[in-house]
This record gives sequence, C-alpha cells and structure tokens, in this order.
Amino acid sequence: DYAFAAGCVLEAFRRHNPDLGADVIVFFDGVLPENDVALLQNLGAELVSYASDITGFPAAYEKRYSRLCLAKFECFPLLDRYETVIWLDADIAVQGDISGLCRFAPFALALEDARFTENGSTSPVSINVAAPLPGLDLDAPNLNTGVIVFQHTLPDYMAIYERCLSWMRENARHILYLVQAAVNFLASVLL
Repeated sequence: DYAFAAGCVLEAFRRHNPDLGADVIVFFDGVLPENDVALLQNLGAELVSYASDITGFPAAYEKRYSRLCLAKFECFPLLDRYETVIWLDADIAVQGDISGLCRFAPFALALEDARFTENGSTSPVSINVAAPLPGLDLDAPNLNTGVIVFQHTLPDYMAIYERCLSWMRENARHILYLVQAAVNFLASVLL
C-alpha cells in the first residue's frame, strides 16, 4: 500500500539529487498493481520482490508486521554490489541533496527526533523491548530507522547480518518493536 509513497520519495530524490547517479532499489511484497510497477520503473526503480523469513518468531508477529519488515537488513548483502547503501523509508520526505550521507561510515543513523515524543526528549532504547536483552543498552538514546547508511567498510558485514537475524529470533518474545530493537542492537555492537 506504500507504492505511492515510494513514488513520492523517488520523485523528490531524483529532483534534488540529479547528479548522484544512484541505483534505486524498491523492495515490495510481490503484489503491486501494474500501474504502480510502471510508475516506479519509469522513475528508475529496480523492483525487488521480498518476503521476510520470520520463521522462529512468535505467531503474533505475522499479524503485527508486514512481510517487508526485515527488508532494511537486505542492505547488508547489497554491500557486495555497492560501496554505500542508503536506506530510505517510504514515508520520509527528501527535501534536498542527500549525497552528504555518503560520508557517514561504516553504519550510521540519526537519533529519534525529540519533537515526536510526548515529553520532548529522545526516548531510551528500552521503549522497544519488554525486558533487558543481551547486547542492548536500554539507557542509550533511541535511534531512528527511517534513514540508515551502510558502508562496505563494515568488517564482515554478512556475519553482522546473520548475527542480527539470530539476535531477533532469540529475543523476539521480548521485543515490542522488532526493527527498532534490532537496529539499536546493531548500533550498540557496531558504533
């Protein structure tokens, strides 16, 4: 249901970054109306059908999360093809040149914007889980997963990918926000 949003992000990305020469990959759940496929491809997107393997996760996750929920982690295998991979959620607004993001390495995210919380401060990582989990600093500031930079300079990035998926499976019953918890786990391990 977010093809229109991905189209808006892609249109703004192309408008503000005409010289970046970036490949754009849009992950989708394999079900897109022909008009949406045509729109995204005409905007220069490579469409990749993706369905996360949530085997080993509690059954409730199937109801709560899209089959695309783990697509962010497919940026790790993309490092075999690219020096820099930048993940952009389909619900963000590109309002300028994003080429500066390429300078952040090897793994970068922004803090959660304090303006989006009730108390006006960045939440702690603990909001993502129901119990303390190994490798996760519950008191660290929560990171936003809407924009993530991955660089090929990450040491053994495929091992990191596998470690992250294993960590999510092992701790799923205590995780409230699957991707948020996992990305904050990665940040605590990598940064």
